[in-house]
Amino acid sequence: MKVTITKITQNTGLSLSLYLLLSPHLLANNQWQYCEPKTGKQTRFSPSENLSIDDIYIEADQALLRDEGISELNGDVIIIKGSNQLFSDTAKFNRLAEEILAKGHVRLQTDNLSLESDQVAFNLANNNGTINNAYYQVNSPKGKNNGQGKSQLIKRQGKQHTELHNADYSTCPVEQPSWKISSSKISLDHEKEVGTARNITLKVSKHNIPVFYFPYFSFPLSDQRKSGFLVPSYKNTDSSGLGVSIPYYFNLAENYDYTLTPTILTNRGLMLGNEFRYIAESHQGVLNYEILLNDRKRNDENRYHYNVQHFSQLTERTRLSLEAEGVSDSDYFDDLSGTLQASSRTALKRQLDINSQGDSWDFLARIQDYQLLDGGEEPYSRLPQLSLNYRPQHNFSDTDFSIETEFVNFSKKNTNNIATGSRFDINAKITKHFAGAGYFIKPAVSLRHTQYELDLHGANGNTSPSPSRSLATVSIDSGLYFERDMDQGKKIQTLEPRLFYTHTPYTDQNEIPIFDTAKNSFSYNQLFSSNRFSGKDRIEDANRLSASLSSRILDKQNGDELFRASIGQIFHFSDRRVTIPTETVETDSRSEVAIEFSGQVAKNTRIASTSLWDVSSNAFQSGALQLHYKDDKNRLVNIGYRHRKDELEQSNLSLAVPIEKNWSLIGSWDHDLQNNRDLENVVGVEYGNCCIKSRLVARRYLTSDNNTYDNALFAEFEFKGLGSVGDSAKRILEDRIYGYD
Repeated sequence: MKVTITKITQNTGLSLSLYLLLSPHLLANNQWQYCEPKTGKQTRFSPSENLSIDDIYIEADQALLRDEGISELNGDVIIIKGSNQLFSDTAKFNRLAEEILAKGHVRLQTDNLSLESDQVAFNLANNNGTINNAYYQVNSPKGKNNGQGKSQLIKRQGKQHTELHNADYSTCPVEQPSWKISSSKISLDHEKEVGTARNITLKVSKHNIPVFYFPYFSFPLSDQRKSGFLVPSYKNTDSSGLGVSIPYYFNLAENYDYTLTPTILTNRGLMLGNEFRYIAESHQGVLNYEILLNDRKRNDENRYHYNVQHFSQLTERTRLSLEAEGVSDSDYFDDLSGTLQASSRTALKRQLDINSQGDSWDFLARIQDYQLLDGGEEPYSRLPQLSLNYRPQHNFSDTDFSIETEFVNFSKKNTNNIATGSRFDINAKITKHFAGAGYFIKPAVSLRHTQYELDLHGANGNTSPSPSRSLATVSIDSGLYFERDMDQGKKIQTLEPRLFYTHTPYTDQNEIPIFDTAKNSFSYNQLFSSNRFSGKDRIEDANRLSASLSSRILDKQNGDELFRASIGQIFHFSDRRVTIPTETVETDSRSEVAIEFSGQVAKNTRIASTSLWDVSSNAFQSGALQLHYKDDKNRLVNIGYRHRKDELEQSNLSLAVPIEKNWSLIGSWDHDLQNNRDLENVVGVEYGNCCIKSRLVARRYLTSDNNTYDNALFAEFEFKGLGSVGDSAKRILEDRIYGYD
């Protein structure tokens, strides 16, 4: 016989929450598998009665009820008050004191915690309780499992304080955790949202191998940040030896913080990393500064690297941005970065921008400088650069009009035989649009004037100190659209011929120095550009026609582009006499044939290619081919090839392939075919399940001297809900393996 009791009380219910987080920077990754907790997916019991927050609902198969003293409940006992629900085989309940002593398969559920134990003593009136030998499960407000563990004893001391004695915590299944944290005592202050733990040991594998020990640790119970040590990291490279970092995080205020990272490099000494982050209503930024004190491999020299990123929204339409980076010496990245990408950097930029925009205009003020690293030619500094562009918001009769103006003062530290000075440029352009369902025609006319004021410093003795140039450019861009249905009307194939003509008369520009101009590499997009030079120090003398043909296959249902192929060529009607120094006059009447195609060639395979075909020699001048494969079994393969005639020929292979349950082989290989040498090799293994991911990655790369190699070894562990231990192995793999996540 079922017995149901409902009683009105004036006490609030039990509220117990646990968040065990070792870092203010939480691991956010939605690729984790789901770990089924010990207590299973919980469902809450819903009594048939409408209960208020102070009602106590009791249900049992059998009950010996007493108005005063202890009531005895047996068989499928259910006791509910507010959000707290208790289930057990037997229970004793003191109705006056609201005390419960439950035994035998006891299960206690709250909004954010589920418990399984063999005995629970709990007082509904004052929220004091004792839970012995408990399995606990922490749940988020959305009902997802955040973690679970075992505790020998859980003490509830009032509504705002909880103690866990001899407790474990993990996001793994309790029976066989890949990692867990063990602590002699964990204290939770729910009012201040702060937890503290003593004698913490981080253990990995089912054999409970200890990895780290912390005598004392404090952590937040919510998303609020808190000062304290972060998880240590380590790496090993040939140049610097073993590096061990122990970051300390300072939560200085709600909107700014600071992290100090001491790192011991066994071959070099002590490095101190500093990161200051701040954010305000209109400002935000990051300041990084690291210094290696008394580098033993560089005559006890102090070496440093800084990086400043700042952004300010000055007004609704005006913003300021600053980026500045520098190093103590040009070998800094070679010796200390551990990556080919960083060690290959040739210059570091320092730039301050103020940008303002209106409905029809935009203005930019810029100061820009560089630190040269590779010993090559020093770039010009822009001190300052000012530009103002005007484009009416509304056109007239499908006609666009624009004016672009720019003033730049170019300077250099070393001015021996090198011209410096200022350049003013103004370009006015008008474009008319004619378009229909299957065609478009866009004629355009532009007029550009450029004026220089130079300090020659002995350079180009015949050069005028005030050269100028005025040029008009005419162009006509036109195209047709044809289409037909494919695959029983599920797809559309297009055919898109296009012609582009441009003409700019020849003007001798040899007196004009080269400040920021280079010849663009020829590609398919260059077919539709009026100038083959970047920058404004050279304007091409153009008299040419570009012809191209493109075809696309589109998914009719969603409009996705499934495949695209394009081919095009430029036909020149005169020689190109405008050149930059060391370049000769171009006399060919035709350009290379530019070819592009990309698309999905199979269910899980995409391909992309660009190439240039020289019709005079019947050979490819340059090209690149990329093949990308990724399936629903997480098998990922990338194959790449690129070459430029007489310059380079390189191949690339990268993959991430499961080799057995939870194990994957990962790596990449970049090879210089022209010189028969490796550029960079990365190989490793990765293990991952629902609560841990670990990677061991070895890397060998060619340093910037183009002769010697450096080797590095990275080990990384990611613990779901906890953080990561190790260096940036994951970021290396994301950089080297396209599609890896």
